[in-house]
Amino acid sequence: AVIVEKEWLSFGHKFAMRHGHGSGKHQDEQRAPIFIQFLDCVWQLVRQFPNEFEYNEEFLLAVAHHSYSCLYGTFLFNSEKERKEASL
Repeated sequence: AVIVEKEWLSFGHKFAMRHGHGSGKHQDEQRAPIFIQFLDCVWQLVRQFPNEFEYNEEFLLAVAHHSYSCLYGTFLFNSEKERKEASL
């Protein structure tokens, strides 16, 4: 979970823009499944080297699911600043 928080959230991956949460712009060229592609790459590595990772397929599936579920505020904004302003 640290890699997701450090490398994606803290460095400002634009989740709101890439996922399109709350946006009616379905044809927006900024929408892209970059984070899901990253999770897929990690899943491929976990399958090849299962003893080298702290997490498993279930964890990766849960992260992928919740990145689109909007259940938590973690993946709703484009930056740490926006998350803090929204108190999430």
